[in-house]
Amino acid sequence: QGFQMGGFGPGQGFPMGGFGPADGFTMGGFPPFPPFGFPMPPMQAPWAAGQFAGPSGGGSSGSAGPAGGGRGRRPGSSARGQPTPAHAMPVGTRVVVRGLERTPEHNGRHGMVAGFDRTSARYEVQIQGGGMLSLRPKNLTQQCSTQIAGVQKKQDLNGRTGEIVGYDEQSGRYTVNFQQPSTTLGLQRKNCLLQAGTRVCLIELASERHNGQMALITGVDRHAGRYMVQCQNGDEIKVKLDKVVC
Repeated sequence: QGFQMGGFGPGQGFPMGGFGPADGFTMGGFPPFPPFGFPMPPMQAPWAAGQFAGPSGGGSSGSAGPAGGGRGRRPGSSARGQPTPAHAMPVGTRVVVRGLERTPEHNGRHGMVAGFDRTSARYEVQIQGGGMLSLRPKNLTQQCSTQIAGVQKKQDLNGRTGEIVGYDEQSGRYTVNFQQPSTTLGLQRKNCLLQAGTRVCLIELASERHNGQMALITGVDRHAGRYMVQCQNGDEIKVKLDKVVC
């Protein structure tokens, strides 16, 4: 549930991984998925360039011990020095904390992935303003670009691009920020198209083999309303748009 992690230095502007545009792939003869608006430059947010406070020190509210080897880790590696697996968010990915019950004070806080521990299946997250948390994938929302499609009541939203900045598990809606004009809306998962390269968790699937798996979106079939995903167990499957959470 998110214990404090000491011994890991400030985020130093890790490059963003997994946010490249979906450029020209086709699935089953369908037209290519258009690139999204919101290009993702190398990660250099103001708080990513050495402005984090130092390690918080002292664990709290955690069920697993701190992952070792925090210092000297090269970008793109996991918490134990191994390359980050394809289904896990790369180092430098921007995230928002959600769904913590024991330490709810952290919910809504922004941070950046600093590593992934394969053994515990937890992310090390450098929190904006200082501190490190070790969190399960289900307790993080990946901040990423999305294109709106299939909205019935406000059809003027369809085709617009925005940035996902949160997720409400009870309503099943993403919080999406838009520019020009600036506005924030809550939209259903099925109406928020994610691009290839986004890391997700599979939910509400009938298949117990795949339900709850971490996965990488490798393609989007807009006409069929399906994502092609590569699961953490190596399977490649197609799932409906509302069966993933980023």
